[in-house]
Amino acid sequence: MPTFVVAAVFGFDKPVYYVKEDSSVMVNIVRLGCLNVKGNVVISTNDVTAFAGADYRSITNTLLPFEVQQTNHAFDVVTSSPDFRVEGEERFELCLSNPVQGVFGPHGLIRCATVVIEDCDTEIAFGDSTYTVNEGVGVVTVKVVRRGNLNTISSVDVVSSDVNAKAGATKDYDTVLHTVVFGAGETTAAFDITVNDDDVVEHLETFHLELQNINNSLIGEPRIAEVFIEDNDVSYSLDATEYHVSEPDGKVILTVTKAGNLDQETSIDIFTRDISTSSSEPNQDYVPLLEELSHNVIFAPGETSRTVTIDIVDDALYELPEKFAVILTSDIAAQLSAPSSAVVTINSDDVTCTDGYTGTCCEEGTHSVINLLY
Repeated sequence: MPTFVVAAVFGFDKPVYYVKEDSSVMVNIVRLGCLNVKGNVVISTNDVTAFAGADYRSITNTLLPFEVQQTNHAFDVVTSSPDFRVEGEERFELCLSNPVQGVFGPHGLIRCATVVIEDCDTEIAFGDSTYTVNEGVGVVTVKVVRRGNLNTISSVDVVSSDVNAKAGATKDYDTVLHTVVFGAGETTAAFDITVNDDDVVEHLETFHLELQNINNSLIGEPRIAEVFIEDNDVSYSLDATEYHVSEPDGKVILTVTKAGNLDQETSIDIFTRDISTSSSEPNQDYVPLLEELSHNVIFAPGETSRTVTIDIVDDALYELPEKFAVILTSDIAAQLSAPSSAVVTINSDDVTCTDGYTGTCCEEGTHSVINLLY
């Protein structure tokens, strides 16, 4: 049995309309069926993810009149000016209500249509806000990303600035003044920054990268990236410049301290050198660490100090205080921090002069002696 329409039917001619920011779209309301009388319908907008006033011009209970035999009523829906924010697509609704001399429903006409606002903005930002590199690696790769409208060519400059890392060919990193260009459709660009592997113990250093001079786009967040340079260098020092020991002690214990990168096993050489002792004679005063044998002090990962023991000989000679030097040595001069050498004084426990004389009097036998500790 055929269906007879006794009243007009109102509705939109399509379910979705597309429009760009700072533009308008023609919307068409259709009336079908019985057209031999005048009619009207009310149209309004509703927020979905777009907001009236900010993203589009609102419509509130606006009456759309239809004359006899009129089938269409078209008008512009207007979006707001660009907001310079990358938001992606946003949506709001157009809805009809209160039909006069008409109804909603038949003939596939739609009472509510969706308007999609296509975002025209593009922004460029760093891929990460921080980058970390060990100076021994030599380079750090920095990523710059683009979001939003990708149909255009855009560019931005990346500029470096010192924090506590210093720029320059012989400093901590190479100065950065790099232009990143995005072609149509491109979303990611990467480039390398040279990091200089010096021999100086500096601990963690930092420099900044900033986006500047943007073209055909917006600067997004993060607009500043921080680059951390992890130091791979180490330094060594003794814990004192002077040590005093008596012959009966039998030994002197020194502490070697390591600073800087503690991640790996490392070592430093240490040796002794005579000053006023007789270590090279048969009845020596201490057991030397010979330079040509390069006594090795090994630090395990994480260790910051190691002790070195030097044996002292308790002889029966009549001697004044005697001295020898302890020296740290390395092919890399920057690995040595003060103090890198020390003097060890050996006090004899054998004799002293009874009449207050000093010097070599006791050894020369020109004065009487008694057994006393220094």
